[in-house]
Amino acid sequence: MNLTATILRRAAWVLFIAVCISGCSGAVVAGGVFSDEEMNQTYSLATYTDIFAIEEAAEGGFLIGGHAYSRDAEEHAFLMRTDSEGTEIWSEIYQGKRVVAIEEVDDGRIIIASLDDWINPESPTAAMTGTGYLMMTDRNGVLIWSVELTGNAPAQIVSSEDTIMLVGWRWASVDDPEGVSGFLTRYSLEGELLNMTTYDEVSIHDVLRTDDDGYLLVGNTGDPVETINVRYGHL
Repeated sequence: MNLTATILRRAAWVLFIAVCISGCSGAVVAGGVFSDEEMNQTYSLATYTDIFAIEEAAEGGFLIGGHAYSRDAEEHAFLMRTDSEGTEIWSEIYQGKRVVAIEEVDDGRIIIASLDDWINPESPTAAMTGTGYLMMTDRNGVLIWSVELTGNAPAQIVSSEDTIMLVGWRWASVDDPEGVSGFLTRYSLEGELLNMTTYDEVSIHDVLRTDDDGYLLVGNTGDPVETINVRYGHL
């Protein structure tokens, strides 16, 4: 056995002994990683229940959104309010397949964005396409208004005293399957579109408000045909 192999073997034994000693002396091990768990809730709203968004509610508890699939239902996007222990208070189903973003405004009304996507059979690359929805509910989940975002895939919401900022991306058209673009839209609290800024070839996935009333946008680029396994992140 050469010198290098001997050194590596001795080092391995030293590491093994050190791990054993640490484990016996009360060090954190795999079995204790979740020892500080304070809550563990399971939700079953339909045949399948998937969670995609969560926000802490101003009154305490949580606002949870996602996908609840039932074979006999046409809509699957859900919003749920829980108490501080995670126990369900109410849940409602809305337009779309899944709720992807939640924002609560100061008076307790709730803004949600949902997504309804599918494979476009007319696309030469069988690209995904679809529609998004921007909605507002009262504090009990009763729908106040809904705006259909034809061709838009919402990703995240931020709000101010009188406006809603929604970011996401536009699905590529059948004629231009590489033509994905991002958007930053501004709506009134009544659901009126005030303005839209688009970003060619960039999918926007999140937004952060800055201290100077600006916005940081993050997303990615990548040609889904020529570079299907390559993506670039952008800020």
